This record gives sequence, structure tokens and C-alpha cells, in this order.
Amino acid sequence: MATVVKYGKSRLIGALVGGKAMNLNITHYWIMDEVQEHRDYVRKLPWLGPQGQWVQEAWTPDVDVKLVGARFILLVGSPLQNLVDVLSCITLNPEQPKSQMDLKKNYLFYGQRDAYARSQGVSDLIHFEMFPSPYGFEIDKGIPIYAWVMVQNFTDVCGMFDVGIDLCWVPGHERPVI
Repeated sequence: MATVVKYGKSRLIGALVGGKAMNLNITHYWIMDEVQEHRDYVRKLPWLGPQGQWVQEAWTPDVDVKLVGARFILLVGSPLQNLVDVLSCITLNPEQPKSQMDLKKNYLFYGQRDAYARSQGVSDLIHFEMFPSPYGFEIDKGIPIYAWVMVQNFTDVCGMFDVGIDLCWVPGHERPVI
């Protein structure tokens, strides 16, 4: 059974995009779970609703949106620091990937951590992708957006992993007002 961290609600934040200030909406995907020794763990991540509850495994916007960025937080427990891969993506594809190559096809945003040594700092754990204004992926109202995670454990021990994704978006398909 997955343990979901209550991270909070989707919120509006200020950000610099393309050197200009703009407001972004954030939708959170987050999961913490265990991966067994010499196993692959693959599943859709749940997204967290307005009160931080685990809502479902896809976010379906109720308005047209433009996806402008994503932040991937890819953590593993200390027993897994030396031989584990953590891969995650935002996609419109609901089909479960069967391999790393499947996960790396048809994605909108992608983050990966190959942990073959202890973390060397924040940039090793957090990956941030952002389009310059006015670019982004235009998604129509009612189209589900999925987050997938794959953890490959090459060690002889089981351990915990923690994956979070903040999906940054603005409403509509028009150029964001800056």
C-alpha cells in the first residue's frame, strides 16, 4: 500500500518565466512507497486535490490549460543510494510502460535520477524544466494528464523512495498575460 504525503493544495504562485514575472498554477503529484530488492516498481502517481487528499491517478483539467513546466523531486532512502534508477514523466498516455524506453517515449516532461553514488547536492535530487514565455503544451479541457514513476532497484535490499512532481500551468491556450 502506497503512503501518500499530504503536500497541500494546488495554488497560484509568482514565478519568473522568460525573464518576466507571471502567475502559475501548480498541480502536485506525490507518492512514497517501498521497492523490493532486484525489482522494478512501475505505477501512475496520484495527484493531490485541493485539500491535499489523494484524488486519483490522473489530473483532468476542467478548463483548457497550457503546461509550462514541471519540477521533479526524486529521492531514495540511504540503503538504495548506490544502485537504483528513479524515472518519472508527465504524459497523456495512460498505458503502463514496460521498460525505461517505454517511459521515455511520448512524454511532455521527464525527470531521471541514476543513483550510483550518494547525492552530490540539490541538483542531483531536483530537476526543473520550464518553457520560456509564451511556449507550453496546450491541453484541452477534459483530457487526463498522467504522471508515471519507475524505480529500478539493483541492490540486495528493499528500501523507500519518494517522488514528487509539481506541474506548472496557466489557464487557456492564449499567451499568458505578463
